[in-house]
Amino acid sequence: MKEETQTQSLRGKLSSGLSSLASVIAVVLCLTVVVQVTTNGYVQIGGYSLFRVITGSMEPEIPVNSLLICKKTPIEQIAVGDIVCFKSLNPKILGSVVTHRVV
Repeated sequence: MKEETQTQSLRGKLSSGLSSLASVIAVVLCLTVVVQVTTNGYVQIGGYSLFRVITGSMEPEIPVNSLLICKKTPIEQIAVGDIVCFKSLNPKILGSVVTHRVV
């Protein structure tokens, strides 16, 4: 009986510890997203950047409010027909992220 109680206690502690760890990871991830969106205008995690489509220029292929996940790619690997995201050099929208299909 005593051994069963100790096993239940250990499971409870382990479960509580895992829940706490998951909560801490979730809070850190949320803070990372908020800080990056505030400073960069987009989120970058693990080598990938996340962007939200805010105009209809890519419809119907990519609807407004879609989430794009982009990875930095050497220019030599980009081909006609690929969809790319890049920071604009156009003075009117300098630094804004633009999404287009390569022609």
